[in-house]
Amino acid sequence: MTRKQKHPKQPAPEVERPLPQSAEFVLDQEGQPVAVQIHLENWQALLRRLEDLEDLELVEALLPTLRTHPQEAGSLRWKNVRSREVNWEKEQEKGDDEMVRQAIDALAWEHRPPQSRLLDVRGVEMPPGVEVRRLRVGQSRIVYAIHEAENWIQVLKIRHRPPYDQQDLEAMAAVGGKASHE
Repeated sequence: MTRKQKHPKQPAPEVERPLPQSAEFVLDQEGQPVAVQIHLENWQALLRRLEDLEDLELVEALLPTLRTHPQEAGSLRWKNVRSREVNWEKEQEKGDDEMVRQAIDALAWEHRPPQSRLLDVRGVEMPPGVEVRRLRVGQSRIVYAIHEAENWIQVLKIRHRPPYDQQDLEAMAAVGGKASHE
């Protein structure tokens, strides 16, 4: 008599949802998405699609960089920057991630919002016509570069800054430090 062999459970097939018509993925040689071009009216639909995938690496790969072109007003181009330190879902508070997305969306139209600050990048070699700015959104900070000559914006880093808790405040007071809530 032979034993019945157990077959490993097969995961349920994933249901493919169509991407918006104006979205176009660019794949690398291994078939991994490295960029996507999408019009602004479909941007929220793409973000919902990426969240549905529950693939943090893919979301991190597609969210950090946007590019705007005057001849294609209202379009974004996200580039792969996996080497950047982007910690999108692990550190973001529930309300901040939506505010960050809206702020990045708004950068396509307003490159220098009044609440953004020019960063001092002396000592760092920058190409002419490139300006690095920081934008505060809730507890998050968006650091981005404006490339004037090519008319595009590059989001360099999105950082979440958690508020101080009581232990932090007590520890800082013990050493004479000062806590500030930006």
